[in-house]
Amino acid sequence: MKLLEEAFRITFDDMTADVRVSDVPVILMSKKTFGMIHKELVTVLGRRGESLLYHAGYEAGRQGVATMKKWWDFRNKDEVIEAYKKQFSRFGWLYLDSIEEDVDKTEIRITVHNNFESRQYQKKSDDPVCYFTRGYLCGFVEVAFGMEALRCDEVRCESRGDDHCEFLIKPMFW
Repeated sequence: MKLLEEAFRITFDDMTADVRVSDVPVILMSKKTFGMIHKELVTVLGRRGESLLYHAGYEAGRQGVATMKKWWDFRNKDEVIEAYKKQFSRFGWLYLDSIEEDVDKTEIRITVHNNFESRQYQKKSDDPVCYFTRGYLCGFVEVAFGMEALRCDEVRCESRGDDHCEFLIKPMFW
């Protein structure tokens, strides 16, 4: 397996405003800007805004793992998880603390800290707000673990004052 540093090459082309990480076109945006977009989507669109963020995250999670699998020759899902632990932190998204798989219950519990999505709410939200992250983790798990038709619920959220965000992923049709 390649080192993560080998994959994370950042290139810039000022004339075309093209920024790439490992040849993947990206934009750089502050967490505050994303937070404002997040809050406006949810305020203006309500549940539709939440759904939009979730589904965008889900597709990004699925595509992200597929892209990373092209970069590396992963031998197993543990290598995928280790690569993602570094990627999430280095991209400024969150610190991936743990992924616990309960085979008997067919569920996966993911614990994260310092989630970029919950920061704008400054521990004042009544409900979990990590819609994009929730979708991303669901798509990530489906591809990385070779599973299908999953759902992801956020059971703890830093936006509410919890000390971490916690996601429970299980089959959609329980």
